[in-house]
Amino acid sequence: MSDLISMDKMPAPYKDLLAKLQPETAFGGENFSTSRRISLKQSTFRKIINGNEVQKLSEKHMDIVIVKAAPISRMYYAAAYVEGDSGPPTCWSADTSKGVPSPDVLAADRQANSCHECTQNIKGSGQGQGKACRFQQRLAVMLAESVSTRDIYTLTVPSASIFKTVEHGMTMQSYARFLQAHKTPVAALVTEISLDEDSSYPLLTFKPARPLEENELEIVVEMQEHPDTIAATTLKITPVEEEEEVKGFEKEVETPTNSKGTDTPALEFRDDEPTAEVEAKVEEPQKKTSKKTKIAEETPPQEALDELLDEWDD
Repeated sequence: MSDLISMDKMPAPYKDLLAKLQPETAFGGENFSTSRRISLKQSTFRKIINGNEVQKLSEKHMDIVIVKAAPISRMYYAAAYVEGDSGPPTCWSADTSKGVPSPDVLAADRQANSCHECTQNIKGSGQGQGKACRFQQRLAVMLAESVSTRDIYTLTVPSASIFKTVEHGMTMQSYARFLQAHKTPVAALVTEISLDEDSSYPLLTFKPARPLEENELEIVVEMQEHPDTIAATTLKITPVEEEEEVKGFEKEVETPTNSKGTDTPALEFRDDEPTAEVEAKVEEPQKKTSKKTKIAEETPPQEALDELLDEWDD
């Protein structure tokens, strides 16, 4: 039976015919979507599809294309982290540049009217000298080995991997500044991300691997505004009351444990708990005004990218 539905062994002409079929959105009662993400749990790269781990990578590095980045967000959990607890946050801000909690946060859960004045944003409010409210950033990425599939993955970068200064390599903010100095869009490159093997927590470093081929670049330009990319970089958490009356039913519906209701898998919100020591060293990001440039308009020539890679190797 498995051979009947497996497309891997199908002849090429048959696959071409399958590609012409129109998707049947009514079958099964709904239009099913596929969510993909890369987890850093236990300092190991893991591929997660629809909430299920499908592959655990043995290597401590992987090549990706960063298609689009979301604004830096932050999250606060009232309860201490427990292994396996993947529920949504109590209070959060989807865009720290706005300096306020997201409007979807319930009034009872809102910790302050301003993130900058919030007591959860003070060193020592979390464990040790750490802040209870923590930064992160969502990236929409493609695997460099399979750009042609157009599969978009969400990679959530924890705060230390954004701001921390490391002795060897570059964390994300340093990498962004490096590319900006060379007027190189990050989406025009294959980026190698590595997990620091000497770190006790998931710590990512970034470096340029190679320029994209022209056909790859065309796909990346196409995918920058694709719905999958927008979904991957959109932090949307929709709280509901713990109990609500459902029309047509006499009894109330209970909210599942550790969840207030989300539009994306709960596991995505609390997967890799950073240590208090890390958070204590992370400084508040400064709000800067930058002009966004589409890679289709200012893609650097091949020579410039080659010089960039040569400089990094030096």
